Amino acid sequence: PYPQEFFLLPILKQRIFFLGIFFLRAVMVNYTQLSQRLGIATPGTCRRRLRSGVRARRLVDVRIALAALLKERGWTHTEIAKELHRAPSLVHHYVKMHGILLEHNSDYAAMVSALREVVG
Repeated sequence: PYPQEFFLLPILKQRIFFLGIFFLRAVMVNYTQLSQRLGIATPGTCRRRLRSGVRARRLVDVRIALAALLKERGWTHTEIAKELHRAPSLVHHYVKMHGILLEHNSDYAAMVSALREVVG
């Protein structure tokens, strides 16, 4: 009685809506400005380096700060995890570590203030 497309339409609308939200949130992170401001990579490779498995202290600090700032702006742990290619549990740990690093590390606090200007 009903064509097969009739049943798929609500699912497709949901997925398109979800992808639209995720795309809009991903656009909020300007990796070109981030790389120029913090000097962590070239503008073309900044996003790739932040999402890579490199555990250099500077990159880890930027990941921690970026996760905390995105969380402040209403992103979920899952959305941040997808953006940074990390596990949601690690994003939770990043958000917890952010407060500790702000208190005890002046270099980290300076980097966070510069990052706030980029993320806006």
